Amino acid sequence: TATTEIYTLSLHDVFRSDQKYCIQLMDFLPAIQLWTPPSCCSNVLGSATEFIVIGDIHAGEKDLTPLVNQILRFQNAAKFVLTLGDIVQESQNMSYWRTFFGQMTPLLSCFPFIYIPGNHDGYTRARKDPWRQLIRQPYVNPRDGCYFSLDYGNIHFVLLDNYNLFGDFGKLSKNQLVWLDQDLLNAEESPDIHHIILCLHKPPYSTGDVGVDHWLSAQINARIQRNRKIKLVLSGHCHFYQHFLQKIDVGENERDIHFIITGGGGGRLEKSVLRKIRFYRRPYYWTSKGEVQQPAFIPYRKFIKNNQNNAFIQANHQKSRIFRHFLHVKVTTEGFTIQVIGWDGICFEEIKIK
Repeated sequence: TATTEIYTLSLHDVFRSDQKYCIQLMDFLPAIQLWTPPSCCSNVLGSATEFIVIGDIHAGEKDLTPLVNQILRFQNAAKFVLTLGDIVQESQNMSYWRTFFGQMTPLLSCFPFIYIPGNHDGYTRARKDPWRQLIRQPYVNPRDGCYFSLDYGNIHFVLLDNYNLFGDFGKLSKNQLVWLDQDLLNAEESPDIHHIILCLHKPPYSTGDVGVDHWLSAQINARIQRNRKIKLVLSGHCHFYQHFLQKIDVGENERDIHFIITGGGGGRLEKSVLRKIRFYRRPYYWTSKGEVQQPAFIPYRKFIKNNQNNAFIQANHQKSRIFRHFLHVKVTTEGFTIQVIGWDGICFEEIKIK
């Protein structure tokens, strides 16, 4: 049987901040371009940080060439690619990993990738083992889960692992929650950090097959209330685009929190929300086609109601669409600009966050 050899290259104290480097390990391999992170204060001087976000690639399900070609348009501006889980269809099958690295080679040669696991990558221990072996990142406690955080300029990214409690779908362990509180406190108190972005695979709110997770949404909202620098929550899992805007009023400081689901990275689109299916329980169905219109969401009477939060959905929903897409994010001293871009290159929505 064929074997896979994995090599790790560590470079310390070699690169200067905010510089582009080309690395070629062997003559027969393509050169890899690498943008090093800026220093913590570089954004204060007016420079912009741009990056790409992809959710639910599910390598092996679809030809990703249109996605790759669209993202390559940003290779001279975007500094890295953030993925939100389910990069492969089944992590125990190495052929899917080979497909992922093969399809993503043009992007992997241009951008550093940041990963968080999804249910297809890490819901069980058997799925998590290949992930830990192939995706080497500075996990806080690899035995507990694949979660960590990082700073890029004045942005603090918190990368959570929804699946480190095996058998308890979408939950976070006690250790992860304790670490999360301390990590957020450190970022909140740091004068160098202006923005905090929470990243996780399973969304706290959706009108997809998982609906609203009351435990998860309570955990996320408790942290949002205590940390004023949190402005954006990114997730995937549902194979469509969805945007909620929640207004938080804490004392004298009212602020907006944007919840964005970006699950159109290549997996089979979740068109089942457009029809009532007998014997299939789901929290909501969409009353319009969802492809080109802003849908209305009707609670599905047959579904267990503990996955619904009609008040939140009705009050905070902005836009939804079932289509293949990715996000282009630009961060300046003025705030965020997020473009939701289809595989055809057309921007569906532009979001401004101050």
